[in-house]
Order: sequence, then C-alpha cells, then structure tokens
Amino acid sequence: MPQELDDRATDVWEPLMAIADLAGGDWPERSWKAALALSAGSAREDDSLGVMLLKDIWKFFKETMAARTSSAALVDALVELEESPWGDLRGKVLDTRRLARMLKPYGFGPRTVRLSDGSTPKGYLLEDFADTWNRYLPAAATSATSATNDEPELSGVADVALVADKSGISRWQI
Repeated sequence: MPQELDDRATDVWEPLMAIADLAGGDWPERSWKAALALSAGSAREDDSLGVMLLKDIWKFFKETMAARTSSAALVDALVELEESPWGDLRGKVLDTRRLARMLKPYGFGPRTVRLSDGSTPKGYLLEDFADTWNRYLPAAATSATSATNDEPELSGVADVALVADKSGISRWQI
C-alpha cells in the first residue's frame, strides 16, 4: 500500500488494490494512482461523521485542556458547536448513548472517570483518544486547511501528552 495513505484510507483501498492485482495488466498501477489522487495529502476530503466527531472531540480537549470529561459535558460541548451536525442528527440531538455508539468502532467507550469535584460519572480520558487521533486525523490531511479556517493545527497529535506539575495541576505538553 502507498505510504502516503493513512490507516483509514488503507483500510478502504486494500480490497480494491487486491482486485486490481488479480485483474493484472495496468490495473495495479492505475489503482495506486487513483488511491493517491483521491485519498492522500491535502487532496483528501473526509466528511464521514466519525472523523468529524473525532476532530470536534480533539478541539474540545484542546480548548478545555482537560485530562478527562464526563460524557454529558462532552455531548453538551459538541451540540453547542455551530457548524457541526451534532445538534440535529436525522432529527435528533446527539446524546451520551449515541456518542458511545459512534466511538465504539474506534475501540473504546465511556468509562467511570473521577472529576475534580469528586464525582464519578461515565466519561472519557484524553489518553484514550491519542492513538485514534493519530490514525484518523493525520497532520498531512489537515494542516493545509487549518491555516485558512481557524481550526487548530493537528500536527503532532501523536506527541500530545498530559503531564502534571508539582502542584498536581495538569497542563498540555505538545
């Protein structure tokens, strides 16, 4: 598979490449060119709800600088985003159950989290998303658009780590 493709694009193109290889002739070369033209670098345009959700969750954690959040707080923040679909998904507002269902394909779901006020609701940890963000929000696909539409720069997503200083207050290290 071409190295320029991220994990998601590779998953999509792999069966098509296998068919092209079986067909022989110039099909393998043509399929590689098509994969690179449609799914690599800044030419890639990914409008799937799952990737949009991951990007909006990334923005939430980036803006709040939180290490953890409750499902309810995350849903409230997502629904408030003006240019997002979370306020009206086929006539319904995103809720905590739907959020969990939408994140399940990425290999994780809500867990009991301890918040700063001592409560222990269901929610998400920042660290749960790091690998998923690295795979589904590659810097190459987003850096070209981030400079023009006020979205945060996603380069270095894999390098995001949370550290605690001596006072125990968490802060970002990027």
